[in-house]
Amino acid sequence: MNAPSTAEVSPALELFFPAPFKAVFTTRMGGVSRGNYESLNLGLHVGDDPRRVRENRQLAFRAQKLNEARLVVAQQVHGAEAAIASAQDGGRGSFSHADAIEGCDALVTRAAGLPLMSLSADCLLLALGDPQAKVLAVLHGGWRGIAAGVIQNTIELMKSSGAKAEHIHVAGTPCIGPCCFEVGAEVAAALGDDCIVRRENDKTWIDLNRAASQRLLSAGVSEHQIRLSSDCTCCREDLFFSHRRSSRMGEKHTGRMALVAWLA
Repeated sequence: MNAPSTAEVSPALELFFPAPFKAVFTTRMGGVSRGNYESLNLGLHVGDDPRRVRENRQLAFRAQKLNEARLVVAQQVHGAEAAIASAQDGGRGSFSHADAIEGCDALVTRAAGLPLMSLSADCLLLALGDPQAKVLAVLHGGWRGIAAGVIQNTIELMKSSGAKAEHIHVAGTPCIGPCCFEVGAEVAAALGDDCIVRRENDKTWIDLNRAASQRLLSAGVSEHQIRLSSDCTCCREDLFFSHRRSSRMGEKHTGRMALVAWLA
């Protein structure tokens, strides 16, 4: 279920996702931000100069022939809610975090040409699409959201728009890997013992991809239609921002990568 290696990358990686959908995931390379946000930070909510973030979004998405002014973004509250994004929502979150779609971590649409964006600096981002029903979703999957049911809720909302679980394809982005995702007892208990890859004294390491896969399968998605990445955002400082890595270095802020998916 692993995605192709990202050893050689451009500022935006194209994910394996079936037509009529397209999905890309940005790296940290090719932007104009400075300091802790160097260089392609796409998050407007992390303390970076918003003018630089807007320029970064323009650089990243015009190369994909996308209009960054039409992006639709969720505010991402580390919860389990999903919301419908219509064509009239185009631009929500494009230039201000305050007008992103509030209270949710996932977006679902049937609108052609409407780019949905989700942001991360270690969390797992997923693009989900039913090519037959032409229903698309993107979701932000931190451990809290995954434990609370954001994946299942997103699939249920897709089904209410005409999708069928067995027709859904999933593309996952790089996220913090089990090599680096050391957690406390609360997180391990919330995600379940099956997601634990190692215990050492009072320390536990969790596989976030495994947690997501289990929930996708239990929701009826076929295993051969799930493609997740084995790249660890915490390990790959050359390619990705990482909140965990920055925290270890005593830095309070870092940039964000983005998953953007759309119905072509």
